[in-house]
Amino acid sequence: MLTEDENIVEVELNLNTGWPDPVAFALRVELPERTLLSAAESALRHEVGSAAMDPILTTGRAVLAEKCRFVPGLSRPLSDRYGVDQRQH
Repeated sequence: MLTEDENIVEVELNLNTGWPDPVAFALRVELPERTLLSAAESALRHEVGSAAMDPILTTGRAVLAEKCRFVPGLSRPLSDRYGVDQRQH
């Protein structure tokens, strides 16, 4: 991924999910797992592209993870949007 200061970094995303209401989650979205993964990856790309390389690789990792809980352009966290309990590491 390309950072704000034009460096290339490789960032790994671990997405842990749980479905409080699996039936509702499965019926709301055509491909629920893929949709959630795509949204999380999009959020990660947006945040990495908005940050300098040094914080991503050092002290800013926790901040980056917290920011990725929200999809750019949406006012609600992924967990609210897709009806899942989400924990990223």
